[in-house]
Parts: sequence; C-alpha cells; structure tokens
Amino acid sequence: MLSTLEYNYKNSNNKTIPRAFSKVSLLFLMIIFIYLSVLNVQIYLRNKDLIADEVLMKTKLQRDQLQNNELKKELFLFTEANFLERIIREKLGLVKPGETAFRIVE
Repeated sequence: MLSTLEYNYKNSNNKTIPRAFSKVSLLFLMIIFIYLSVLNVQIYLRNKDLIADEVLMKTKLQRDQLQNNELKKELFLFTEANFLERIIREKLGLVKPGETAFRIVE
C-alpha cells in the first residue's frame, strides 16, 4: 500500500501511475481549455462585428432601394411626352405653330 508521502497513486486498474504524469495531464488540459476559451471569445467578437455590419448593410440597402424607386419615378416622368413638352415650354419658351405665348412679369 502506498503512503501519502509517496508521489504515486493507483488508477482504476490498480496500476501505479506517477503523480507528476497526472499533473502534466492536468496542465495540458488546462492549456487546451484556456486556448479554446480565447478562441471562443474571438469568434464571439467577430460574430458581433459581422452582425453589426449586416445591420449597416441592410440599412444601406433600404436607403438605396428608396433612392432607386425615386429615380425610376423621375425617369418615367422624363420619358413621358407631356412632361417633356411642359418642361420645354417652361424652360425654353417654345410654342407650337399657331400658339401665342404669354409671360406674366411682376
């Protein structure tokens, strides 16, 4: 039987294992645990950054879609014949043959 002063212990198979081996194993497991913990924190922080980027991109996408819709409406107005005719008459002062243009001066 081993005394408490010895640096060995018995495992479940009643084989004597040096206590230093168990300390090395424990140290190795602690190092792996710390490494995995640090890795997990890094992954968490990266995920948090990616979620923030996703929210920013979705906001930008919505803003760009609204701007796109406004530009489509404007394009439709510019391609419409009546709108173009009205702009030409107002800005350039052109009239159709047989029409008389009046300008109100204040």
